[in-house]
Amino acid sequence: MSNIVMCRFEGCPNPKSPKAAKGLCSSHYNQLQRGLELAPLQYRRNVCKPWLEAHKAHDGDECLVWPFQRLQSDGRAAVKYHGKQTLAARVMCMLAHGEPPTPEHEAAHSCGKGHEGCVNPKHLRWATRVENKADMIAHGTRAWGEKQGSSKLKTADVLAIRAATGFSQSTLAKRFGVQQSTIYKILSRQRWRHI
Repeated sequence: MSNIVMCRFEGCPNPKSPKAAKGLCSSHYNQLQRGLELAPLQYRRNVCKPWLEAHKAHDGDECLVWPFQRLQSDGRAAVKYHGKQTLAARVMCMLAHGEPPTPEHEAAHSCGKGHEGCVNPKHLRWATRVENKADMIAHGTRAWGEKQGSSKLKTADVLAIRAATGFSQSTLAKRFGVQQSTIYKILSRQRWRHI
């Protein structure tokens, strides 16, 4: 006899997530957390790719929000394409504007709402990483400092490091739990330039 408890959403083939509340699988719980109405899971490629194909000539000016799976890390739309997880905006950009000039080119959003799942082909264009990062800075969506998930330091820590005169870099590194090279880069403004 199986101890697996299935998701409480009717017809969902997934088991209930041990970490998700309310008896839902992780996918349905994510829908709930994003404030979406619970819906059947339709992010399989037999639904996603036809949806992208059907919307590649979308002509509206408003954001066209991806209704399926999104990356948990940042909310961008995700799709399985040619056997691997890919950003849906990249696939839409290929469908609407052709292949990227180089494999390093990224699908950049003129609306700045890629993190909200926008895949409107009118909002997408091919851009270099530098151009895309410049767009993110202009839109205020680039993760800086403590907003960056891997950051060990907070803004107050960086200000304290810069104000701490008379302490060696190795002492500051031990105090704040980072490498000495990180302290050097903060003091020389190679890192945390925005404050």
